[in-house]
Amino acid sequence: SIVFDSRHAGTMLSGIESHLQERSRMSRSEREHQLRRSIKRVKCSRIDTVLRRLRIGVVDFLDIDVEGAEYEVLRGVDFEAVHVNVISVEWNPRFREVYALLTDAGFEYHGLLLYDEIFVNPALRFSWEDDRLR
Repeated sequence: SIVFDSRHAGTMLSGIESHLQERSRMSRSEREHQLRRSIKRVKCSRIDTVLRRLRIGVVDFLDIDVEGAEYEVLRGVDFEAVHVNVISVEWNPRFREVYALLTDAGFEYHGLLLYDEIFVNPALRFSWEDDRLR
């Protein structure tokens, strides 16, 4: 996670360092606003692993915005283990791969909403109706 100084409205950018797409914007902001950069390393887990630990079997809305690592994060979701209704994925240069992964998993592409690509599971099942893991 790369975080900028909070003196400037909490400006920050975070994600998986090797996948960050915004390096030039970050450098420009650092110079223009005299910001300090710090790198924090955190342990990560797959989404479906966290959901299983929390005994969550249905996710109504999943938003993936990790500054360029969206495909890697989505590859780490076992859509057989967790049912997701709607996924919002921040657009990035690997959109074709994201599109293929999600449509192969049964999602329908519904278009771009500002910066996010929207995918919908045609078999909607809501969290308040799920008792698989209770």
